[in-house]
Amino acid sequence: MGKEKVLLDSDELDSLLEKYSKTGSYGQRMAKPQSLEDRIISKKREQREQNKRDAIEQAKKQRKRRVVNMIMNVVLGICIVAFIGCGGYLLRYYLKIRKAEKGFDSVKSMISSGTASGKSEKKSGAGTDSTKDVAKFLDIDGITVQEKFEKIYTTNKDFVGWLSIPGTKVDYPVMQTKEDEEYYLHKDFNKEDSTSGTLFLSAKSDFRSPSDNVLIYGHNMKAGTMFNLLLDYEKEDFYQEHHIIHFDTLEGDGTYEVIAAFRTEISDDDGSFKYYDFYNADSKEAFALFVEKAKSLTPYHINKSAEYGEKLLTLSTCAYHADEGRYVVVAKKVK
Repeated sequence: MGKEKVLLDSDELDSLLEKYSKTGSYGQRMAKPQSLEDRIISKKREQREQNKRDAIEQAKKQRKRRVVNMIMNVVLGICIVAFIGCGGYLLRYYLKIRKAEKGFDSVKSMISSGTASGKSEKKSGAGTDSTKDVAKFLDIDGITVQEKFEKIYTTNKDFVGWLSIPGTKVDYPVMQTKEDEEYYLHKDFNKEDSTSGTLFLSAKSDFRSPSDNVLIYGHNMKAGTMFNLLLDYEKEDFYQEHHIIHFDTLEGDGTYEVIAAFRTEISDDDGSFKYYDFYNADSKEAFALFVEKAKSLTPYHINKSAEYGEKLLTLSTCAYHADEGRYVVVAKKVK
């Protein structure tokens, strides 16, 4: 069959055109253009949404700032507490050091001559020879004691002598306890606990005979007290100005001259320098070997040396260039 043509009158055509003008191609109703009021409402709605998003973002930032501030306050609080704690520790440390130094001054005041060395010189005029007071001795319970040390010795019979290096803070009593060599490592002269301890003579050292070498130990205090000053002997200028050491014992006064100053360490290695084991030389060669080794470790040249038969004084303290580092000064007795 052929296709039939459909004829529409004008009214039907107008109606159909109006219908299609109000609908889309898929039969959906076409949106009307927004009015001014609608656009204003839409803008306000978008602004409110944006404000809401901004408020949420701002709240997040504020929470983040609060957390950061809280963390910073906690860290600051910890730092303040740590600072106060460290300050308190340092204050207590230096108060203990000060107390120890005052204690040593008190002990020194018991020396009858008024000086640690006991070398009171009398000068009658220019060009005249100075004369020194003759040392006087007492017998206390069978022990020979210099008269000037009587009060110190009777206060504490572990006392053996007084060590001083002119022009420095080293001006201390020296103790010895052969049954417990390190007893005074953390004890003061009065046998009370002390951070500084007290200088002490090694158990094998004999100051009465005396042995070829006597060895004195002392702390390297960060406050600059006790044997801290020994490390200054690394500088040749310091050595030149402080090469004389006095060690006056119950048996008599002694003046020593530095011949070596060096860093070393305590070690089980057979090749290490065991200066702390040297007291009496088995032979002339053994004595010379000790002196030669000590001088070879000294960072500068010292003309003075020592020969077999002369007496040595060795001072030892901790140094921190190695786990068991030590700083050592060796001197020989000159009178």
